[in-house]
Amino acid sequence: MRIKKGLAMFLAFGLISQAAFADEQLFGYIQGAEVLPEGGKQLYQWVTHRQQRSQGTFSAQDYRTEFEYGITNNLQSSLYLNARSFHIKDSAPMEDGSPTYRNRNDTVRFDGVSAALKYNVLSPFKPNNFGDIGLALYIEPGYSTVFNVTGEDMSSPYVETKIILQKNFLEDRLVTAFNIENSFVKRKINQTDGKWQNDLELNLYAGISYLLRPKWYVGLESRYHSEYPQTENVNSMYTVPRYGFRQQYVTWVGPNIHYTTKDWWVTLTWLTQVGGNATNNDHAKGRYYLVDHERNEFRVKIAYNF
Repeated sequence: MRIKKGLAMFLAFGLISQAAFADEQLFGYIQGAEVLPEGGKQLYQWVTHRQQRSQGTFSAQDYRTEFEYGITNNLQSSLYLNARSFHIKDSAPMEDGSPTYRNRNDTVRFDGVSAALKYNVLSPFKPNNFGDIGLALYIEPGYSTVFNVTGEDMSSPYVETKIILQKNFLEDRLVTAFNIENSFVKRKINQTDGKWQNDLELNLYAGISYLLRPKWYVGLESRYHSEYPQTENVNSMYTVPRYGFRQQYVTWVGPNIHYTTKDWWVTLTWLTQVGGNATNNDHAKGRYYLVDHERNEFRVKIAYNF
């Protein structure tokens, strides 16, 4: 009887872990390789709180409302509505790097829209010739109207691409994921000289999450961010940015917790900066880079399946 009971609990545990995946995001910043089934729908609300710069008082809130729809069993679409709010006192340097600091106390402001497609190439739940690794490809074009560093109005079309990898262990109770993200960003700050600036951004994400008990996952995730601005050639013509000259980089690491039910789930993540620098880091604080990026980020994601 004890053996049968233990086997039943083990199978139930495995079924719960299996049911937790249909683009259900165990991480705050990392995507898994799975997508919604055909006709599946999911509504998300993201809230990210960013705080602590090198000088003054800085806090910002980023909001995303996301609707996902499964076009086929391998292809998923998403639509995002974005917003931001800021509380800044004697912080947030000018875009041109001059030592001028702003004060701002904003309510929630609309920050543009974006849309995305995610295609599942390999499922981590189906045996394959590549070590049962999950693989998905992601693309997101969008348009932003609020600069996340200073809160200034801007015009900024961008294209973000991702390679999403996932590998499961221990009967799918232990999930690991790795994302490679490239973003090409074209930005013009409306309050300044109105010149366009092109940037190439690289983000690397890695995470691990474990099914501690039914419905509850705990994990750890990290994010590496670096920026490569446009450069001038010998004819003083602006060229598209490329990997080579790294203007700045930052690394964050932190824990997460995920709770899931049949119809909804929630993920909480705290990332803290563990290192960073820049070529013009005149406001260094130890080993951190706190001019354009915050020391701490807190994110909550709530989703409802229907």
